[in-house]
Amino acid sequence: MSDGPVVILRYQRDGSDARSLTARLSDIGDLLIEGHDLGSGVQTVWGSGLRECEWERTIRAEHLPRLREAQGGQPGDEVLDVLATWCDEHGALALTELLVTEGIPVESWSWVSD
Repeated sequence: MSDGPVVILRYQRDGSDARSLTARLSDIGDLLIEGHDLGSGVQTVWGSGLRECEWERTIRAEHLPRLREAQGGQPGDEVLDVLATWCDEHGALALTELLVTEGIPVESWSWVSD
């Protein structure tokens, strides 16, 4: 785990529902994108009784120059700054599509509970 900065890519709250998405760099330079959803929105996607979902996507350091370029950044630009600006302009949900379109490898895990 890194002690570096955490960038908030999305935070939404509506009654008892909440959605957050953050990004940070690990100690070895990998990009960690972490999500946490609570409430009925989770149940809509995952099924009755399931109201909490956490996930993490890891993009290895060697793929970050490609991600930065795909988001319009230049060599030397901080990847977290480029990512935050891109998500502000395009929406955090568009990030998944960008990663697939650009063929950027992503490792992920998720957890769903009641």
